[in-house]
Amino acid sequence: MLEILLYEQRVEAADSRLCEGLEQLRRLVPAQPNDSSGDAGVDGCEFSWADPEAAFTRIVQALSVSDEQLRRPLFEGLVSTGSAEPLVMAELTRLLLTDRQTSKIINPALIVADQLIEQGALLAAAPDSWIPLYRATQRVAFKLRAPLRLSLCLKLYGSLALVSEELSRLAVGSLLAHMAHPVLRIRQTAADHLFSALCIHGVVDVGDDGDEIGRLVSETEWAQESAGVKDARAQLTALVRPRLAQDRN
Repeated sequence: MLEILLYEQRVEAADSRLCEGLEQLRRLVPAQPNDSSGDAGVDGCEFSWADPEAAFTRIVQALSVSDEQLRRPLFEGLVSTGSAEPLVMAELTRLLLTDRQTSKIINPALIVADQLIEQGALLAAAPDSWIPLYRATQRVAFKLRAPLRLSLCLKLYGSLALVSEELSRLAVGSLLAHMAHPVLRIRQTAADHLFSALCIHGVVDVGDDGDEIGRLVSETEWAQESAGVKDARAQLTALVRPRLAQDRN
């Protein structure tokens, strides 16, 4: 839509104020990133909005304009029309997978992804398009002992559980797995998000076991290492895991 507006609009047939705005945008946003000479894409190929990397670069250029009156409506239109979801998720997924040792990139990416879900900015995207973002988060969290980053992963799991039935099953399974994490406070964080997903939002149908699951999650001192915690974890796993398998079928 942005490309058509900027480079296929018949200026002579438009309102004079629109013409002036289009001319300003053309000066700010070249036809191709880093190259204002034509509409060809990378390596001479025709540019396509279906290419997340190329499209994201062009959109970022458009949104980097200093004029807030121009930037805000452009971003709002991009989000409200549903054009941003696959591009934003593809870019967030790429950031999470680039270098798992760089918290300078990964932690902010986890925070942004979680906030976008909480604000409902990306909920119009197809459910299947969220799976790569979940898998990327899973890779970041795998055998991770950095408490801050892992806490961000767990929070994102809790938000992803609200997106679709499949993500609910996957995210709840990941939260449940972290109830046995060697870092004790991570267990408590996982328990908090698990309680929210199962007992507040009801993302998984736990049937008549809901009260018992709620009691186990909320009343167990997960930040301690004791026989009682191990027993509670075993009971919780026995109650929740079969429900996740039923949802899959």
